[in-house]
Amino acid sequence: MATFFNFDQYSEGALSISSTALRVDAPIGTFSSNANPYEPGSFLNGITSFRPNYNVYILHDSGAAHGASQRNCVISFTVPNQTTFSRLSLDIQHNSGSPGLVAPISIAFEASTTVDFQNATQLGTLDSVFSGPEGHFLTFAHTVSGDVHFRLRCTSPIPDGSNYISYANVRIASYSEAVTRSRLMTQWHKYFVSGLHFTLSFTDRDHASLGMATPDERNPGSQIAYLTPDCVAMFSFEAVDQLDYNQGYRIISDSKYVGPMDIFRRSDCISFVAEANRALIFLPDFSDTLTFVLRNIADGQLLTRPWDYTVDIGLQSRCAVVLAQLNSPLYGATQQIFRMPAWALREAQMANLPSDLRVIVSSSGRCLYANGDQLAWGMSPQSDAAVVSFIAPELTSIHAGYLLVVGGKYVKMTSTDVVLGLTTNMADATHICVNATANGTLSFWMCQSDYVLAPNNDTPVFTVCDDPRAVVPTWQILEPEVHVEQTMVVNDSPGAIHTLSNTTYIKAIVQRLNRTSLEKEGSLWNYSFDNALPADWLIITPEHCFDPYSTFEMRIPADGANDFNLKSCDGSSPDPTHPCVSLASSVSVPGGTPLKLHAGHSRRIYEEMYNHIISGRHFIDIASLLRKDATPSGEFLAAVRNAITRLSKTAEAMNVVIRLIFGEPLGWAGDLGLPFIPGTGPYRAAPALLLDLVRDVPSDTYSQMQIYLAYTSSAASLTWNHSKIVAVDGQRALVGGHNMWDGAYLGDNPVLDVSMKTEGLSAVDAHRFAENLWFDQVIAHGDYWAADAAAFRPGLPNRIVVGQRSVPPPRLFASFYPGNSGEPGRYVGRGIPILSVGREEGMIADSAPSDIAFVSLLNSATESIYISAQAMSHAPISGRNWLETFLNGLAEALKRGVTIALFLSNPASGAYEGDSPVDVLGQIQARITGRTNTEINSLMRNIAVRSLPSSTTWGLANQYGISNHAKVILVDKKAFSIGSQNYYPSTPATMSEFSYIVEDTTAAQLLYDTYMSKMEAWALPSPTPLSLPDLTSYVVTITNIWCQQTSAGPGEDQIYLERAGSRIWPQNSWYETFTPLRSSVVSGVDLPAVRTIDNPQFVRLMEWDYIADDILTQVSFHPNQVLSCKTGAEELKSKKLSDLVPEVIYRTYGDMRDDRAVYTLAFKFSKVPQPNPS
Repeated sequence: MATFFNFDQYSEGALSISSTALRVDAPIGTFSSNANPYEPGSFLNGITSFRPNYNVYILHDSGAAHGASQRNCVISFTVPNQTTFSRLSLDIQHNSGSPGLVAPISIAFEASTTVDFQNATQLGTLDSVFSGPEGHFLTFAHTVSGDVHFRLRCTSPIPDGSNYISYANVRIASYSEAVTRSRLMTQWHKYFVSGLHFTLSFTDRDHASLGMATPDERNPGSQIAYLTPDCVAMFSFEAVDQLDYNQGYRIISDSKYVGPMDIFRRSDCISFVAEANRALIFLPDFSDTLTFVLRNIADGQLLTRPWDYTVDIGLQSRCAVVLAQLNSPLYGATQQIFRMPAWALREAQMANLPSDLRVIVSSSGRCLYANGDQLAWGMSPQSDAAVVSFIAPELTSIHAGYLLVVGGKYVKMTSTDVVLGLTTNMADATHICVNATANGTLSFWMCQSDYVLAPNNDTPVFTVCDDPRAVVPTWQILEPEVHVEQTMVVNDSPGAIHTLSNTTYIKAIVQRLNRTSLEKEGSLWNYSFDNALPADWLIITPEHCFDPYSTFEMRIPADGANDFNLKSCDGSSPDPTHPCVSLASSVSVPGGTPLKLHAGHSRRIYEEMYNHIISGRHFIDIASLLRKDATPSGEFLAAVRNAITRLSKTAEAMNVVIRLIFGEPLGWAGDLGLPFIPGTGPYRAAPALLLDLVRDVPSDTYSQMQIYLAYTSSAASLTWNHSKIVAVDGQRALVGGHNMWDGAYLGDNPVLDVSMKTEGLSAVDAHRFAENLWFDQVIAHGDYWAADAAAFRPGLPNRIVVGQRSVPPPRLFASFYPGNSGEPGRYVGRGIPILSVGREEGMIADSAPSDIAFVSLLNSATESIYISAQAMSHAPISGRNWLETFLNGLAEALKRGVTIALFLSNPASGAYEGDSPVDVLGQIQARITGRTNTEINSLMRNIAVRSLPSSTTWGLANQYGISNHAKVILVDKKAFSIGSQNYYPSTPATMSEFSYIVEDTTAAQLLYDTYMSKMEAWALPSPTPLSLPDLTSYVVTITNIWCQQTSAGPGEDQIYLERAGSRIWPQNSWYETFTPLRSSVVSGVDLPAVRTIDNPQFVRLMEWDYIADDILTQVSFHPNQVLSCKTGAEELKSKKLSDLVPEVIYRTYGDMRDDRAVYTLAFKFSKVPQPNPS
């Protein structure tokens, strides 16, 4: 959230410090100066004003020769919490040291915790001459709390002080505003360079919009056009440098550029020119998402519209648009602030909808449907007439919107607030902007307008909605009652026919996703039934990781010997732990001979990546995660490079397209000059990485391959890609947890990880997830940095392009594989059922389709759950976080009698550290509700949380414990999930993730036999869960008192019962008289409930006496306390109350205080179970 302090208003020395975060506008600071107005020899010194509400700070006598009298100003205020300030900006108003005159004034910016500045810190200096496109600004990093004082100390090179300076709008920004400001410009820069067209409107009282004026009627032959607010035109911004928005933009309308000042109708006015080299260069300066000024980079002046007719300055009409300083007094109340049309932002935030999405669009329980040639809204049954789909008319543009297809016809708008028509002619259809809301509903807008689709009585219409405070009509997305696709012909392959209805686990998950995330079907989740798992589908590294470490195959490094930096085989016979292998990934030309190298364990993962890539002929998607300095690294880099080189020499892959997208954790931090968290960047620049990957592609290659590479990192939603995918031609995919890091996987202390291979439509799902990733985090919504993208074009001279030219079209895979409702095997097939699930940018924990799917998978378990993961919690920045719904799912599974085994990283595994098993057991135990502690203790015997061993198990000393990076869930040995998503919230970050959920008994059993069962035999034992105390309440009722012998021999005793010093029986008299062999029925004496965690309940049998009452018997009741009692003829010795049978009459006797008295109490009890209060 942006937080800034703006010192441009004051009253008698008090500053109005405004904070957009806190909505504060109160005098909370002071603005002081050692310069006073009207000092001898000076004028308007110190704080003054040219006119009301326009405040400046003026300094004379600023020469260094003045010594202690050198003029300065001090800004003082208090920061309640630790805050990092990072930016100073101000506007120079007048300066006799401006360009072409005398030397400039130097402005030192200093900070101190005391007002005397005895221990000041200089944060930087500014030159009073305009020096940058954003005015005068200074960046720094200064963290303070409590009292803070900032000083602007000016030094003039002219000793007599005749040089002077005045400035206004002094602004000191905290780090968060710097992030926000940079994010806004980065986001809009992406939209500008992607070809967004929009209107330019002032925020004045009549919201005048700019356009191009016709030639002057006084000079009909003039070819000069002028910028005017008298008409409306569409504009676009052409970036001077696509990699750096600070270089500014040329403003274009109707193929002409906004140019220099000229004369129009005897007034100064901005002109239009045809030549790009004559165009003015402007830099937008956004104050919020839509509001900005346009600053001329050459001189810092702003594009300005004067309000009124003013003869004095030669402006004869309000049609003039000029350049002027910010708040320049020459123009009075000038208009300099523009506002983007809201529709421009909506189109920039266009939802990404898959072409095969088929839904019902509903509002208030009524749905859209086709009624002849008109669009209707009502209670129509869910039939083909109500099925809605979306077609992107231009796959290469995110701004063209969608065509809305209802009942097989296109929606067309003829006018506002009237019934909408339907047509079979695509050319007549209305282009519609679709925006998604946080709750999964959609809004539909006519492109380049403020007309929104809304129900009106029984008619859906487009109606104007231009009030930002208005509630936008949204539509719910529902599943059709029957998938129209289920009528598709099944292929002829052998095997049982699968549909959603005859699955168990996937059906339960899909039913849940249809209720929560239907609008994301086809982009973030989908299912199919034509899939196959190759015989070697399961990839576990290190290979044979559960065998003795002495049997591990180890590589032999040889730096510089080859790209793999591995020792070549020389014919000798090294020990079996250093085998000589033919490395397929060393081949960079079709038919080439593999190198024989001493490659070690885990080589299979980069070999599999290589084999997948070289099998591509048309389209390849690769997604992974960056690490500091290099990704891919080591053998992974060599394998991917060789695969690309080999494809460039493969005739069948001449036109292959390769997209590589890498998550860049906290990548934006480096761009803001902030330190990285250890383990993250700085990262290798994207162009440098791409150059390395195509290093060996011949310069004379005939290949027309296209390679796109981008990093994803968002400061706005603190997100980046975390998925690991290699998807090829919509036919096969490799998905799982493996990154491309040699240090993590190939060394002496390797990380354990799991991935899988699949063939079929599940591979299409991986491509579509990658397409959505590119759309959200690179092309459309994400605030990626343009420098973090590059593309390879073999036909260009330098072969590498950067900036927007390096970004692929938004729906590139869709153009290769359009997909349609006729996909064989999508909804019925003889293959293996696979559900793909993902999470996209900014989705909070528990809300993404993948989060929902994993919990639904746990909820479907009836027998067993096995989980292999790094940890169940995470503490990156803001304390340890646990994923509530996931842990609740495990707790609920225990209540159903499901056995659970979790295998986590060793807690001492460094960057891959696991949780303490005791902590995990406690978290799950605390989430078991509706059961007594005794029952919970019994349930917790069915869960084991086991850490991987320490590295000493592998004979390694002084190293991190064995690490687990797998993300695997196995349910009932019938269904499983493998992917990239951890089972903890990475709060405050949210990563983009992708996983498969497979329902196949054969594959699930293989996963158990080759992985989970061996993990069970290898991992450390699970600790015993904390035993919770029994909270059962015991309610004891005294039923009888039996007297065998009175204290007075044959005489009488006056008896009563007492508890905690109070008489409890008899209720209506002081006592009851007893003689020997007399029994008395006691009624209404229920003792307070007692639990194991409570103190015992004591009951005393008392004899009344005139002087002092005597204690005849004392009995203590407690579940864990031994009683001496009998029932019937059976004498029970050394029995606890908890050992006895409820509702049975027992007799007991306590300590006798009178040798002659013999009394017994008869009692019974009941048990009241108490559920765990958690």
